Amino acid sequence: MREYFKLQYIMTMRKLSEDFPPFVGYLFVLLILLAFVGLSMSLFFRTTFAPYLYVFISLSLTSNLNEIKRNDFLKICFGNERYIKLRVFENLIIALPFVIFLIYEIYLQKDGEIIKKVLRENFCALEQEMKDFTIGNKIEKLALK
Repeated sequence: MREYFKLQYIMTMRKLSEDFPPFVGYLFVLLILLAFVGLSMSLFFRTTFAPYLYVFISLSLTSNLNEIKRNDFLKICFGNERYIKLRVFENLIIALPFVIFLIYEIYLQKDGEIIKKVLRENFCALEQEMKDFTIGNKIEKLALK
């Protein structure tokens, strides 16, 4: 398995170094990490649905690795037991930044409160945010209120 991840690293660095010098590739990785943190902070600042979106984004990125031909190739190369370990490890590598930031956001930023308490005066703002985010103004258009 270690060889597989070494090969993935070498292929990625080769792909980056074809067009740019190696240090630019490392700067690109650093830029991606900074963009990840910045976009994550922005998402959590803008909406109360951020934890759910965050989990959805993480799951969608891990599901991109489920290409049938790729999985068949990995099963042939590694066998079933090592294939399962490899897939779990790959998914953990992708999901780990999301999990770390989610834990940071929930426990360190929110003082350990997982469920945000909504005061009565803030309820209207939360209700409006839910409408805008999920279905827009369709509730008013359908006269469901």
